[in-house]
Amino acid sequence: MSKRRLSESPERSERPSKLAAGASHWAHREARQIVLTYPSTKPSQPTRAVPFQQPTGLLTFSYTPKRVLEFDNSALRYYIDPPPGADLRYGYERWIKRPEERARLDGLLRAVERAMQKADADVGPGSGKKWLRDISLVTWRGIMT
Repeated sequence: MSKRRLSESPERSERPSKLAAGASHWAHREARQIVLTYPSTKPSQPTRAVPFQQPTGLLTFSYTPKRVLEFDNSALRYYIDPPPGADLRYGYERWIKRPEERARLDGLLRAVERAMQKADADVGPGSGKKWLRDISLVTWRGIMT
């Protein structure tokens, strides 16, 4: 019987159980059944509401063509729609493909660390940590699109 049917059946009002990691399908059918409870949805401690607002630029950093990290917006480019009827293959033969590499968070983390140090120097010790605690989400341009 499917989980949906189990949850909708009148004789059983509790949620269906889940198998523990590594338990086989056949072990579930035997007399020994492993039951995992669902986590509680009641808040264990008061939580602060996340403010919904327009994104705000906190800091900028760029990579040079030689992949050197710089703390400015020199590599920032804007997206411009191509004109209607443009040949989108134009320039493809001159495109220089870089070797594939894993995306790393090093640049983002260094930029956040630098902004925290700057806040500590400008405002006072501990203000960098307060600044970071007040932020709900940190990402870089392109990761959200």
